[in-house]
Amino acid sequence: MRTTIRIPILPPRPDKESPLATRERYHEIAEFCRENQLSDNIPSDLDKSEYGFHARFDNNEHDPRLKVIFEMLGEMGRQVFPKLVPKGSPPRSLAWNIVRYYSKKDLEKFDFFKLEFWSTKKSVRLPIATDTHGAFVGYRASAIGSKKWSLPFMAVDLTGDLAVNETGKALLESSGLKGLGFEEIKWLDPENAKGQFFLFRPDSLMPLCLSSLVQGDYDEYFFVEGPDFSPVLRFSRKAVEEREKFDCALTMEKQGCDKSPGGRKPIKIISRRFRDFLIENKIYFDVAPIILVD
Repeated sequence: MRTTIRIPILPPRPDKESPLATRERYHEIAEFCRENQLSDNIPSDLDKSEYGFHARFDNNEHDPRLKVIFEMLGEMGRQVFPKLVPKGSPPRSLAWNIVRYYSKKDLEKFDFFKLEFWSTKKSVRLPIATDTHGAFVGYRASAIGSKKWSLPFMAVDLTGDLAVNETGKALLESSGLKGLGFEEIKWLDPENAKGQFFLFRPDSLMPLCLSSLVQGDYDEYFFVEGPDFSPVLRFSRKAVEEREKFDCALTMEKQGCDKSPGGRKPIKIISRRFRDFLIENKIYFDVAPIILVD
C-alpha cells in the first residue's frame, strides 16, 4: 500500500472569499506544482476549470514543498486544516488528506470491499442533469448517445453509481450473487428514451460501522481516520457473520452532502465474489478493503 498527501487547489471565487484570492496567485500555485511535478490533473485551461486540481506529495509531512504550498495558499487568504474543514471556517478553507493506494496484491488479503467509485477513466459514463445551481435534478434520455443504449453497464457521472440496462440487469441476476437490488431510472424526457436503465441498489444492510462519521463544513458528512481520506471502514466480524449471507450491501450510515449531485448516500459494500464477477465482466471500478474486527 502507498500513501500520498493530497491538497485541493480550488479556483478563486472573489464573491465568496478574500480579495487576496486572485487569478494571478492561483496560476502561481499551478506553475509551482507543474515545475515540481506535484500534480497530474492540472487543467489545460485553468480559467475555465470549475473544480481546480490537487497537489500531491509522497506521505512526508516534512517535505519543504508542502510548506511552500501552505504559504502560497495563505497568501490567498485561505486556511488549511488537517483531515477536514471545521464547521464555521472561513469560505474556501481547505483540508489536506492522506490518500491510500492499494495494489492488486494488497487487495487479495481481504474478503469485503467498499466501492469508492466506478472508474471514470475506463467506464463509459451516464450523464446527470443539474439545475443552474449544480443541484441534481435527474436524468435526460436525450443526453445519452445512441451507442450507449446498448451498453450493459455505465458509470453514473459525478455520483459514483452504476447503471445497468436490461442486459446488464439480467447478467447480474443470473450470477447467483446475493443481495442484489435495482431502481428503475425515471427519465425527465421519456419520449427520447431508446431503452431502460436501472441503478444498482443492494437490498441488504451492513451492521453499524465502527469508524467515525463526522460533520464537516458545508454540512458534509464523511468518515475519517486520522488525516486519512476515505479511510478503511471497520465492522464487527460477529455482526457481519450474523447477517444473512450477502455479496453486496449498503451501510446504514450516509456520507456526502445533500447539496452535491450525489447527495448523502450509503456506501456500497461488495464481497470478493462480487469483485471477481465485475473483473471477469470488465466492469471497471475502484475499491478499498474493509476490516472485520474480532
